[in-house]
Amino acid sequence: MRVLCEKIGLKFHSNLLTSNVDSHGSDNDCIDIFTPDEVAVIENETAGIQEYLLKCQETPLDLTGLDKETLSDYIYQEKYINDEEKLALYSTLLNCTRYKNKIKVLGTSAITAFIYSKIIRFLRFMR
Repeated sequence: MRVLCEKIGLKFHSNLLTSNVDSHGSDNDCIDIFTPDEVAVIENETAGIQEYLLKCQETPLDLTGLDKETLSDYIYQEKYINDEEKLALYSTLLNCTRYKNKIKVLGTSAITAFIYSKIIRFLRFMR
């Protein structure tokens, strides 16, 4: 984020690394977005891009000089960038796992809630 701010001429502030809005849109007092372990993974995975950004001095930024191995699925993106339908399908497939529900084993609270709902339904039926 610091390098990005330098490139576009903004003053870096640590609040740029935190979020002040949660997933429901309500305001909070700057909640950290990433854990230190997650930050380390992001820095490791983006090291090549960060190095390239530090070297580049021209504006607008030309990413064609970046090593193709550094970018994710560069070959497919380059191949389908001019075909809007294929690009839309590619983007959908790339992001489809973001909202996938993960099935978990039911805990005791779920079983208790189910039994409680059946008892309440029975008692309402008896009225």
